[in-house]
Order: sequence, then C-alpha cells, then structure tokens
Amino acid sequence: MSNYPYYTDVDQIYHCDWTAQKYLRFSLMKEVLGELFPQNHRSKFIQIAGTSGKGSVCRFLEAAFSVEYKTGAFVNPHLFDFRERFSVNGKIVDQNEILDIWENTLLPLSVKMLSKKRLALSYSEVCVLFALLIFQKHEVDWAFMETGCGGRYERLTALKAEAAVITSVGYDHPLSLGEEKWQRACDKAGIIRTGKPLFTAEPDDEIVRIFAQFCEKQNADLIRLKEKSVEEVRNFHLGEGKNFLIFNQEHQIKNAALALEIFRFFKGKGDIRKALKKMGEVVFLGRFEEIAPGVFIDIAHNEDKIHALFEHLQKNFFEKKIILVVALSNLRSPDKIFKNISSIAERIIVTRASYSSVEPEDIAKSLQLSSAVPVEIIENPREAYEKAVSLKTDNSIVVLTGSNYMIDQAINPDRHLSHLNLTYGWRYKH
Repeated sequence: MSNYPYYTDVDQIYHCDWTAQKYLRFSLMKEVLGELFPQNHRSKFIQIAGTSGKGSVCRFLEAAFSVEYKTGAFVNPHLFDFRERFSVNGKIVDQNEILDIWENTLLPLSVKMLSKKRLALSYSEVCVLFALLIFQKHEVDWAFMETGCGGRYERLTALKAEAAVITSVGYDHPLSLGEEKWQRACDKAGIIRTGKPLFTAEPDDEIVRIFAQFCEKQNADLIRLKEKSVEEVRNFHLGEGKNFLIFNQEHQIKNAALALEIFRFFKGKGDIRKALKKMGEVVFLGRFEEIAPGVFIDIAHNEDKIHALFEHLQKNFFEKKIILVVALSNLRSPDKIFKNISSIAERIIVTRASYSSVEPEDIAKSLQLSSAVPVEIIENPREAYEKAVSLKTDNSIVVLTGSNYMIDQAINPDRHLSHLNLTYGWRYKH
C-alpha cells in the first residue's frame, strides 16, 4: 500500500536545505505571532486550500457564520486594490485602516527585526499579519483564511486552526507543488491540524485516500462533501433563492454546499435558511462579473477554473457569439488552460499579463493550432479590451479571462493603483 506521509518526508530529505528554510519561516511567523498577540488571537480560524473554489468558500463561510458571529475573510490575490484581501462581515476594510496598521505596527516591527539581525518579513507574511491585526481590531469571532500556493509550506499553516478545508486538487502550480497530482495532494494535505477535521469536496477517491492517510497520522476526522448538501443549495436556488445569481453557476453551488457542510458541523442545526440567504447575497469581485452590458470579467487562471467558465458559457450563453480576451502568467500552458474554451469563441484577442507573463505569441500559436477562429495579438491589455468592446454586437458578449494581472491592467478604474500593481517589485531591481 502506498504511504504518502513517507513520500512527503523523502521529498523533504531530497531537498533538505530548502525544507529547513521553509520551516525556519514558520518559526519566524510563530515568534511574531507571539509578539503581536501575547494572549493569543481572539478569532477562531479555518484555513482553506485547493486548486479552485477556495476564495469562494472563504466568502461563503464568512457570510454563513455572520448569521450569529462577527466574521472575517482573508483572500488572495487582489484584483484592483490591496484592500480587497481583507473583509469583515463581507465589507472590505478602508484605506485608513491599511495606513494605520502599516505605519504604526508592521513597518516598525519589520525595522526592529532587521535591526536585531533577524530575518525580515516577506510580503506574504505581511499580508497574513495585516489580516490578523484587522480581525483582532474588529473583534472577529470566526475568520476564514485562503491559502496561497499549496498548503504545507504556506505561512498560514503556522496558525492554529479549528479545521482545514481542501476544495479540490487539480493541475495547479506544477513547478512548485509537483508535476504529479498525488504530489499536489500531499502538499495541500499539509494544512491538516492534529485532532481537527478536514473537509473536502474533492471527487477523486484516490486523492481522498491520500487525504485519509494524513488525517490518520494527525488523528483528524475526514469529512467529504455530501450530495445532500449540494441538493439543499440547488433546491434553495430553485425556490426561495431564485434571484441569487451566484447560484446560476454549478461550481458555485458546490462551493456553497461545502461551506454549508462546515457551517452545519460547527453550528449543529443552526439557521440553515438564513445561512443560505447570506451566502446568496455574496458579491464576488471578478468572478464572472458583468462590468458593462454584455461585458464580463472572470479571474479564472488555471485549467479547472477555465473549464468551469467554459461550462457556464456553454449552458447560459450558447446563443451568443463570444469574444475572448486572454492572457496567462506563471508559465502556465495555453494548450491545457484554453483547450476547451477556445472552441466556443468566435474571436480571440491575446494580450500580455503584467506579471510573469506567458508570451502572447506562444499563446496565439497554441490557439491557432487548436482552433479555427481568428486570433489577434494586442500587447497592451487596455487596448485589447477596447478593441474587443468595439467588436461587440447585440448578439455577442466579451469575456476577459486567464490572468488577474491582465484584467487589472485592462480595466482598473484607479490608474495609480494599476501602475503600482504593474510595477510590483521594481525597487528590488535597482
């Protein structure tokens, strides 16, 4: 029988210096947490990882638990504004709060650490600490934290948590999480806490068996999404919740059902109806969001998310001609990402992501090999967006997808923030 905890340890041995550096960052994080919150943090945390749906599950949980508690959510990355990462009872924090925490707490702390020749805080650590300080200030009872990449070595995993959630395991970040699906499952399983339940909506029985081995090692219960919960959300949408457009998307029904499963576990019978209503009212920035009549943005950026978008377009816009504006970042493969969605497009405009962009020429070449539709390259995202809108008719829609960074550069209403997002890290180069 395969022993996945053993395989994880062998992988660590083969990369022992890299592994030691990762765990050194955990030690640093725990030290900082002790300094900032000597009496422990007041909030209860649930950490959410997965290839797709983790941000949505965070927001759904924030909404559901707000029926009885003050809640908070930490999601990443942001689309237009750094503040989007942090919310309390569904409301994004204001600019003054960011200014106060940075200038009066985190910047002095970072300087102090460097002055004592300790490791400096990284950007990802600063983001987590922003969330914790915001939640402490607002006296948040339950906070739901989205994992960045993977899970085992992600800074959030240094926190104590009441439960872990793994939405799914797909083809994401193979260069950092592993080329094999079982490797990515082992990395995400690293968020399981001793004696605390793991919830998952992963449909693959083999991957769930991997989770089960790590749960056994941690003496943790494994709780799979039940079809009964999916039907509960679907029936709510068909009846009382028919006006909640977020439930028009099948993948969001499943994300809401997973959140409902977790809510029921911690709240027992609770008020399920109120929880579902709260979830239905959630607004997801950049998740198939209509920004103008017939113009949509969707921050899907991996194979699973693009496939969910493809299914949604097929189901709900089969009578429309689709104009796609696409870009990719982080060495993602256009062959895998766009293989389905390009088949339903009438026209595709390829542009550039602002961060770690896949070359538009490479994307266009891949699309031209797999699709007979016209493919055009416009390097500047805002110009690509404007061209797509100029081509739109009453019988067509425009969809921007494939890269958060591209969507930011194409339509961010704050040009100053857009410039800062575009030039992230420029000071390190000089």
